[in-house]
Amino acid sequence: MQPREANLWATMRGHFRPRGVHLVRVENGVEEGTPDLNYCKAGREGWVELKCTHLPKRPTTGVKVEHFTEEQRGWANKRAVHGGRCFMWLAIGNHRALFKAPYPPKFLAGHTVAQLKRYALLWYDTPRDVNWIYVGHALWARPY
Repeated sequence: MQPREANLWATMRGHFRPRGVHLVRVENGVEEGTPDLNYCKAGREGWVELKCTHLPKRPTTGVKVEHFTEEQRGWANKRAVHGGRCFMWLAIGNHRALFKAPYPPKFLAGHTVAQLKRYALLWYDTPRDVNWIYVGHALWARPY
């Protein structure tokens, strides 16, 4: 079963708000490509795009992430080039992965699960495996 972005947001909020992280869900119709949430912890701020998709039936089949637009990739890449922190928290079936911008031109354009696993900053095979301390460290620890 494919989780929804709202579930990813609720889970992240539930783990990070009690640890003193200021999280804001962003719905921005002003600038295309703006990520789904902004966070700030101890003066370190960043952005996270939340995405969900199905796990392909075959290991050789590419993962398809609908609604990951060129504007989203471009926004994250531009922010990363200027020293900003931009990530994607991706659910592929039960897998969870954290990716750091800048993203390559063909990012999420049919890569297999094995290829994405190699590219991920963090990878977890099930939601229960997620180590939120490591995720937090990746998001706001220094040096970037």
